[in-house]
Amino acid sequence: MNSAQMKEYLAHLIDRYESGGYEVLRENERAYLAFLFGGDVRKGEFAVDDEDDAETRRRFCTHVRRSFLAEELRVALDHRDAIAEQAKALAGERRPLAALILYATWIEHWLNAVVVTAAVRRGVAPDQSEHVVRDAPFRAKITWLLQLVGLPPLDEERRKAIVVLTDLRNAYVHYKWSGRTPEELEQEEERLRQIVQGSEELVKYLQEYEREHISGEMPKAAKRLFGVDIEAARPRARE
Repeated sequence: MNSAQMKEYLAHLIDRYESGGYEVLRENERAYLAFLFGGDVRKGEFAVDDEDDAETRRRFCTHVRRSFLAEELRVALDHRDAIAEQAKALAGERRPLAALILYATWIEHWLNAVVVTAAVRRGVAPDQSEHVVRDAPFRAKITWLLQLVGLPPLDEERRKAIVVLTDLRNAYVHYKWSGRTPEELEQEEERLRQIVQGSEELVKYLQEYEREHISGEMPKAAKRLFGVDIEAARPRARE
């Protein structure tokens, strides 16, 4: 589906939704609009005010027509669910290098998403927020940068676990071919397995942090406006 076709589809969807509510939409159509709504609420581009749902529905339809139909249509894909699922599926391997790399990648995706969202909410232009996540060092993102964009600090132990995980990932990705004794190799492989096993809990913690400090009341509003439980609809790493 090209941009023109997507705009035509979205325009038709919004017209039906505005006139008849979510009851006139198919399940996949309701989910499409719900995730569109959720993404813009999270980024601060659409606000859920203290008003009745009918007014919020009207404003959202106007917002979609202005922001998506009148401008060039661009979509940012969220790969985190797929990455987390793949990491969990590979975590049971005897030498779970692939799971390690995927968990570290998930954390980087998560950090960038949270920082971009919080920055846009504070009035930073989307293109400038992309510069922020591209130019800021990784350790800055898990410490002072989160607080700079108005978010609370991460739990200290979880922050240390993130550093250990990503440092080990970097050691394997940027491999230096240094020799090890058989005993050292066994110790390293055991450490690898332990870190990967602990990564599932780390993902859950970061998902909960995002629900509390980024998503807020948005899932409840999406349930009322579209009949979609956004949290249940997303594949979870813990499932």
